Amino acid sequence: MGSAFWKLKDAMIVLAINLVAGFVIADLFIKPGLSRMGLSSLEAGTIGGMFLAVVAFATVYLWGVRQYRISWKVIGIFNAKKIIQHKKMILLYTFGALIVSLLLLFAMYSIIGVAPNSRSNAVDDTYLFAILLAVFSSVIVSPIYEEVLYRGFIYPTLRNRFGVKKAIVFSALIFSLVHLPSIDILPVNFVNGLVFAILYERTNSIYVPMVAHALFNLSLMTLVYLVS
Repeated sequence: MGSAFWKLKDAMIVLAINLVAGFVIADLFIKPGLSRMGLSSLEAGTIGGMFLAVVAFATVYLWGVRQYRISWKVIGIFNAKKIIQHKKMILLYTFGALIVSLLLLFAMYSIIGVAPNSRSNAVDDTYLFAILLAVFSSVIVSPIYEEVLYRGFIYPTLRNRFGVKKAIVFSALIFSLVHLPSIDILPVNFVNGLVFAILYERTNSIYVPMVAHALFNLSLMTLVYLVS
């Protein structure tokens, strides 16, 4: 993987804008506003997620691609064939992350006593539309923009500054904290952040962690739906 062309300052600005977009604009204005209009929490959350995807791509473009006149290839958006080349790695890492995550969730719920958040019950619905909407949000929208932002843009910046090992840990920590206030899945997101960063580092393709991210979310959603 090559070095990031942008500076740490650029990454921090992009991260700050996305945090404001998520914790302030989406959580305090967009989602509540849509709920008052009669939309369900799942529908409002999906629209909010699409808004965050637009913000993520826009900020990465403005403070990375456009500012330094670079190609999206620098972020890893190229050579989708690597998905097939690394399919065994994707399945292995995703399965490992799923097993560890299930153990962590069991510990959080049964031992520590943390209550599941509303997002954890997002697929606890028998309506086909609700299920499809949850899949669209968690398996398509979130993996695409989150991988571009956190692995494609934030991680390389940290890697340049702190080296591979520390960057993997720091990027995973950031990835877990941006999912607050969902306390129950903080450790799960930290593990996923580690796994996705390692996959990105090993393959130099954003598509690999993107697919692993989607597979993980789909697998976890399926398990939650089956046991609910």
